[in-house]
Amino acid sequence: MVSYYNWLDLEDMRAYNEPDAFEKLNEFAPLTQIQREPEKIAPMLVVKAAKDSEQINNTIDNFVKTAQEKKAKVEFLVHPEGDHGFDFENDDDTSREIIKRTVAFFEQHLLEK
Repeated sequence: MVSYYNWLDLEDMRAYNEPDAFEKLNEFAPLTQIQREPEKIAPMLVVKAAKDSEQINNTIDNFVKTAQEKKAKVEFLVHPEGDHGFDFENDDDTSREIIKRTVAFFEQHLLEK
């Protein structure tokens, strides 16, 4: 699995949803899944764009912190000058390196026997 600048913790969405609807949605949130059964999470590459919204980046930070605590198979990269959509918005060496690493991640994990 690969996640570029994604909501990984849905807690901030609680206020915008009916309680029952939020609980159903949160059941499938990446953070919920890694808290429950980290050993069942497929290897994951999480990429954060440092200039993305604080709200999105906080969800990524919460997820990565939990993944590290749970010793889940999560690799974490940060584009320090990246905007949301850095992979097409920021034509720079860091974007290219992250994309290369992403391709290598897929090759590594999809070609495993």
